[in-house]
Amino acid sequence: MKKKLFITIAVIIGIILLFPICLRLKDGGSKEYRSIVGIYEVKMWKQMGYTEEAGETLKTGTTVKLFGVKVFDNTKTEVKAPLDPISATNFPTTLSADEMLQKSIEEDFVVMYEFQYVNGEEKWKEFYETVQNGTPATIHLAKYYTLDKVGVSKEYYEANKDEYPKLFLMSLCFDGESYTLTERPGIMEEPERVSVYPYLVKMEGKPQSATALFDRYEYYVLVHDETLTWSEIEWGMFSSQMGDYIDHRSIVQKHIIEEEKQ
Repeated sequence: MKKKLFITIAVIIGIILLFPICLRLKDGGSKEYRSIVGIYEVKMWKQMGYTEEAGETLKTGTTVKLFGVKVFDNTKTEVKAPLDPISATNFPTTLSADEMLQKSIEEDFVVMYEFQYVNGEEKWKEFYETVQNGTPATIHLAKYYTLDKVGVSKEYYEANKDEYPKLFLMSLCFDGESYTLTERPGIMEEPERVSVYPYLVKMEGKPQSATALFDRYEYYVLVHDETLTWSEIEWGMFSSQMGDYIDHRSIVQKHIIEEEKQ
């Protein structure tokens, strides 16, 4: 009986020691699996990088270590082709907002329809992890908006309905120190707007309005002060006092509805 108990305990301990711990690395999407006591380590690479000579790089593949010794490695590092700039050449203003929306999806932009991802959610999160790690990277985004009679005055709707749907195209470039945002209204023949910010901050929370149609928000915002909260930014947007507005640019805004309330 004691022998069986000993064997059972030994098996349980062995399982615990060998059970893999999964770590998601902040390098663009790599994952690492390792045992508690370091018997083995498996890395599945998806690492964004940067070199002065080649530009942006991507390391993929798998490495395996046993007791700290590498026993398998099929990784490779490729130079990423630079993104074509967003211009009237590849996004002519003759296209409708809906046509540009479809083209943005086909070209694998991060696409937001109102306040939800249509394409590229994981791509955006990998970009965010990459730049938070200090690695230069560039990404293209598109934001699509419609105008609903619900929630706006009749006067506002009638005055602005012909301007919708709207699509905004954006290119966000991090050079290792600051973020340069280039924006172009998709169907408008207007000049590009270029702005530079030192920080890209993720902000999460619950809406302040009791009548909000969502339960939580997840915003990624360019700011000059990384300690700011969305509540402070929002206060500045709606305040009637001169000087209260806080310079910022909202890049990705996701509204989350709790499942039990859907």
